[in-house]
Amino acid sequence: MRVKFTFTACTAALFVAPSAHAAATLVGAYGFNGSLASSVAGGPTLGVIDPTGTSGFTTDTVFGTDRTVWSFNGDNVPTSWQSGLTFDAAGLLTSNSYSVAMTLKFNERQGGWRRIMDVTGRQTDNGFYVDPGNDLAIYPVSSSGVAFNSGEYRNIVLTVSGDTVSAYADGGLSFSTTTNSMAIGAFPLVFFADNVVGGGQGEWSSGSIAALRLFDGVLSQAEIEELNRVPFVVSPPAVPEPATWAMMIGGLALVGAAMRARRASVSFA
Repeated sequence: MRVKFTFTACTAALFVAPSAHAAATLVGAYGFNGSLASSVAGGPTLGVIDPTGTSGFTTDTVFGTDRTVWSFNGDNVPTSWQSGLTFDAAGLLTSNSYSVAMTLKFNERQGGWRRIMDVTGRQTDNGFYVDPGNDLAIYPVSSSGVAFNSGEYRNIVLTVSGDTVSAYADGGLSFSTTTNSMAIGAFPLVFFADNVVGGGQGEWSSGSIAALRLFDGVLSQAEIEELNRVPFVVSPPAVPEPATWAMMIGGLALVGAAMRARRASVSFA
């Protein structure tokens, strides 16, 4: 069963206009609390790339709180010693309409390329990275001006809507660009381990991940801000669109007017 990341009205007395965007569907959620299994029914267990046998669950301080995280360890060179995680998205994610939210840090390579996510089965250098300027980037087309420093956990969201790819850091937009580089071309999705074919190999760092969620469809800005506020809740309530708020307020005003008219019509003998 997929979990809908949508807002639900709390009373049947109000009718609410549909939101301006299609709801994103949560298809996999991972808290790394000693398990790589999804907390969403139907989501696959994450696969592990760990050629050196040194990755695993550890305790780390994330945003001031001790949490169990997954630490991916290994060596950058040779590429075959890099570690990471995989998500078998076949049948779960639309290739050019999806969102990925994660809380992670890298330990090394400040000032160097570090792979976050690959959608080509590690067959090209294209992908989602932290670049040598320590910014989020889609190689080879765009990067941001928002610093992503080694040793610091950040809440990161990637959205793909057709050929529009956007990246967010801690709830704020880092950049939006036009490219088909992040259209899913191979399953499973690969996190952190770099490509093994073509140029630009060896762009990897060890690190840790504390939360990962994958959505079929595109999250709104309001939903991304809410994810940043509660990154470890499986399905926090989405924030209504402005048009929805307007309809809710109008509905409440109508209900209030009806109640006032009803009181005014009561007579006391």
